[in-house]
Amino acid sequence: MNHSKKKNKQIAFLSIGAVEYSKKETEKIAKFLEQYSIKFVATRDRITYEFYKDKINAPVFDGICTSMFLSDSISVPKLDDKYYVYNFDQSSEPFICRDSKNNFIYKKHSFFKKSQTYLNGLNVIRTSSVPFVRFSRLIYNRPNIYWSSSPEGYLSIYKSAETVFTDRVHTCCAALVMGSKSMYIKASSRSKQKRYELLPRLGVENIFTKPCSLDFNFIGDEKNKLLNFLSNNL
Repeated sequence: MNHSKKKNKQIAFLSIGAVEYSKKETEKIAKFLEQYSIKFVATRDRITYEFYKDKINAPVFDGICTSMFLSDSISVPKLDDKYYVYNFDQSSEPFICRDSKNNFIYKKHSFFKKSQTYLNGLNVIRTSSVPFVRFSRLIYNRPNIYWSSSPEGYLSIYKSAETVFTDRVHTCCAALVMGSKSMYIKASSRSKQKRYELLPRLGVENIFTKPCSLDFNFIGDEKNKLLNFLSNNL
């Protein structure tokens, strides 16, 4: 930022979200940004937009997360299999099942019980988000775990799943934009941070209580609006 200030350069912000989602945070950041020449700001959730739309001396656009352009830049095969995906750390992975009304419900998994291997008669495939370590048992610490240093395998697994259950915002986004269903589960302390506010902006307000999929007509319209904004401000 200081380099940009010295060079008299403009700064643009794309697909931004707040951290604390508080007025105090907004005032502090807006005050800090007064030092710089801001070209534009495009948010990824409605609350961040409402916080900053009158605080920044530059165009502020009510955008969506740029993860929605992922499927425009990469194509992966769909696997010929039926399964569910769990994407959680070992310490936060819940036990998931259906209730008497056939709705998905979850509860904290007991440390002393074996990890879940089936849901609704289908295999549970786990995707690992941990960084590489030499000791493989720290990665492959539960049944049916997939780990890779490249994204294509993850995306193919998500694309082919019946539903992807996760407490990670961008795992949801990847699954959704690849055409699968996803359900966001607030199973960890990280998952309760409000970065999840970007999900309702994608039109999946119910993703916290049931598996949802994208309305691609709506997403297409929102992507075009964002592209038009960028075209007019670059």
